[in-house]
Amino acid sequence: MSHMYLLFQDLEKSGNEDKIKILQSLGHLLSSNFEMKDEFHKLGGVSVILKYLDKDDWKIAGNAFHILGFSILQRKELQMQLTTQHMFKTILKHLEQGTVNHKRGSMFLIASIVEGNVPGQILARESGCLYQLIWLFHEVIQQNTKEEEKSQCLYFLCTAIKMCVHNPQNCENQHQTSLIIPKAITFLDNWFHEAFNSYLTECVDTMVPMLVNIILDNPTNQLSFSTYSGIQTLVIGLNTLESWQEAPLNIETVKVKIICLLDAAICGNIVNSEQATVLGVIPLLLKMLQNFTDQAIRRAYCFNRKRTPKDLYLKWRSTFIISDTGFKFHRCQEVVTQDNLLSIN
Repeated sequence: MSHMYLLFQDLEKSGNEDKIKILQSLGHLLSSNFEMKDEFHKLGGVSVILKYLDKDDWKIAGNAFHILGFSILQRKELQMQLTTQHMFKTILKHLEQGTVNHKRGSMFLIASIVEGNVPGQILARESGCLYQLIWLFHEVIQQNTKEEEKSQCLYFLCTAIKMCVHNPQNCENQHQTSLIIPKAITFLDNWFHEAFNSYLTECVDTMVPMLVNIILDNPTNQLSFSTYSGIQTLVIGLNTLESWQEAPLNIETVKVKIICLLDAAICGNIVNSEQATVLGVIPLLLKMLQNFTDQAIRRAYCFNRKRTPKDLYLKWRSTFIISDTGFKFHRCQEVVTQDNLLSIN
């Protein structure tokens, strides 16, 4: 008999304290031993663990959520074991009626199931789970809860939504999550004026990659982002951050993510590109590149998708930035030459 089989046997007949220890052991096995994932599913681990999701004791339920997530992590062929209507119905129940912890566990589990999984993304939408995630986003943003609790909840929430809409891209899910755009832009605008607030910075650091996935390669959502003053908010906000004499240490990495969001908003979109150009995005980016530290520059893989003949490669140190603003090449060359910031190869 295998070690995992014996753990399953002990789990059924043990008291709550022992159950917690056994579940922790299972979680450790699944997260550290790739081969154990196959054994877990062959032994019917999903049905064994599923019933513990409903436990009021979060130490039991929380371990159960994470065991199911870990059991399919980085194993695409095993994801289908949890890509079922019953699984998503169970998740929806916890998203609607569960405690804060049960909701977080459900968000983690959704993210694990739908990552790179088109049927999972579809079920997330058709089951109502995606809509519930959107509703929870609005609720969490507006709640006056403890900062740490709000930040943690946003992390799991934004990660789940991010996986539902992209990797691979799911246009229908992107369209549904466009409901998030106005509230997210307002939150970003507020943060630009309070970026010394480490709690708000953590929230933005989590929220921006989700927004990137919502609008990336989606003309309708790009337009929505622009309509709600998203591009203006980003450009003005970045200018505000650049004007600070002293900034928090973690601001540079957040800046890079915000530039990537700006990229997603204008990439392949002539209207948005022209708006960003009028707002002065090229001089702003050149100025920012001058001020970035080497560490931030190495992470600045922004404006890096070839879209149109108007794309312009701007090289600074070892980093390339591709501008999709619709600037004519000679005009960009003039800006660069006048500012004496970059050389164009």
